[in-house]
Amino acid sequence: MKTIKNILLLTFVLIFTASFYQPVLALTSFEFDEIEKEKQVPILMYHFLSTDNKRPNKWKIMVNEFESDLKTLKSEGFEAIFIQDLIDFVYFSKPLPEKPVIISFDDGASDFYAYGFPLLKEYDMKAVMAIIGSQTDKYSEDTEENKYPIPNLTWTQLREMKDSGLLEVQSHSYNLHKDIGSVKRKGESLEDYRTRLSKDLGKLNERVLEELGHVPTAFIFPFGAKSDESNNILKEIGFLSSLICYETISTVKIGEPDTLFDLGRILRPSGASSDTVIKRIRTAES
Repeated sequence: MKTIKNILLLTFVLIFTASFYQPVLALTSFEFDEIEKEKQVPILMYHFLSTDNKRPNKWKIMVNEFESDLKTLKSEGFEAIFIQDLIDFVYFSKPLPEKPVIISFDDGASDFYAYGFPLLKEYDMKAVMAIIGSQTDKYSEDTEENKYPIPNLTWTQLREMKDSGLLEVQSHSYNLHKDIGSVKRKGESLEDYRTRLSKDLGKLNERVLEELGHVPTAFIFPFGAKSDESNNILKEIGFLSSLICYETISTVKIGEPDTLFDLGRILRPSGASSDTVIKRIRTAES
């Protein structure tokens, strides 16, 4: 009975969200000379934070490197925003900062709560966390972190960080972060692919609604891998944005929802200086 109620509630929320956003696009067809019609937005991609250099890899950076990034971004005049801010810009013409940046984390490792969140509070910056629902459920049920090589964030930790106003929680699938990710399988029919993707992402949407009180509006493709049909299915489900791993600066435009899909991201390289990160942003912009 609880599952049926949850599905009905989720369906209502998705329908309400779609009906809320779609008509507003008519407002954006007018000319607004006083605001910018489009905006370039760099999105930085992070995964794991560490205090030691054991088992170095390109997905893990040192905590002091992340802190340096926050300092450098602020000194360069960047203001961290959420993906929802991009959506509000496109649909409602809500202005963005002069130099917006999105700090995105994939996978939901608990080191973010230990090291990243305190730094966000210290420097008054925001970040986006793309969680894997099955892992969040698993670690929320068993928090003996020493048992696992890479412990995950729990719903309680995510709730605290979201309530602080410094973290936006988005979707990285419920259980598709393995093998080929959310890509259409070889020989899989379009209908079977649509069903599989909808079922998995719908399950995470339901869990986020239950635990955090909102439905994710953006899907971050696991490994950045997608199929030609992926974004159309995401739109059918109710997603308003998607992110990939192609290193570019995306341009979002008022009244053009498609510019919110396949947003590029710049991987923050391990061992590099924060000045190098700024240079990568400028190179991608050119």
